[in-house]
Amino acid sequence: MKETTQIKPIKFTIENKDGVYIRTPEQEVNQNITLVRIKTISNIEQIIDIEKIVKEFTICGIEIFLLDYLNLGGLPITIKDIFINADIKNTSEIETKLIENSKIEVTLFPREKLHFLL
Repeated sequence: MKETTQIKPIKFTIENKDGVYIRTPEQEVNQNITLVRIKTISNIEQIIDIEKIVKEFTICGIEIFLLDYLNLGGLPITIKDIFINADIKNTSEIETKLIENSKIEVTLFPREKLHFLL
């Protein structure tokens, strides 16, 4: 019987605690990523809208404007899905600026994993 390797999404967190950024340890990715999910974890001021928490978000040096991904309901959004096509080597290639005392979770979905979400 042939053994198959399970491809799992890659999750990590980024936090701005009193102006100091804390990230979970870097992880090797080495895959083509087609979806990045950003999720609000916490904010000391109880702001949950990811568009207000994330001031800047870059993938491989290219800035992603979260407002370009429409919020049709007009309500605060705690999760943003960004469809991309990028070969990412390491989680350190994703940079963000957050308002102070906020934390987000970032999940990277490789091309092979995306069909499980749809």
